[in-house]
Amino acid sequence: FGLAISGIGVLGLGGIVSVGPSIDSYEHILKVLRLLLALSGIVGLAYVLANRKIFTVGEALSLLCLSAAVSSSVCILQGQFGILTSLIPKNSDPTGVEAWSRMTGLAEHPIEAGQIGNFGVIIGLGVAQYTGRWLLFLPIILICLYSQTQSASLTAFFSLISAFGLVCLY
Repeated sequence: FGLAISGIGVLGLGGIVSVGPSIDSYEHILKVLRLLLALSGIVGLAYVLANRKIFTVGEALSLLCLSAAVSSSVCILQGQFGILTSLIPKNSDPTGVEAWSRMTGLAEHPIEAGQIGNFGVIIGLGVAQYTGRWLLFLPIILICLYSQTQSASLTAFFSLISAFGLVCLY
């Protein structure tokens, strides 16, 4: 859970750094705060499930990783194949997708989609390294990594690079 909490911290830092170039700083801060709260709640729930012995720590983290892969898969389906685009918040186009749209998967915003994928990558790496079950987690990690091309969130990309650095230091 330390890596997940570190990831939330890096996301917060990335959100602060990316306020400057954002068009609407207030909206950007609100979205980052909502995302931090949501991810903290998810990690907190996983911690409670593991602490109460409902799941082992490995099972709880595996579920978080699998959940990220599902959301990332929807992001890929939207961007690559035009499937499930009705889940994207509506713009002027009735389908909600325009030429410049960035895919959101099961999230509301591309930053969220990118961060969900990041969590899947980092948690997947940690669990695969801990359990040695690389063949099980490698496809999940690759799906989450590939979904970054569809959300196209620079905030998510820079936080993923930072998270890789933290994992290497760890």
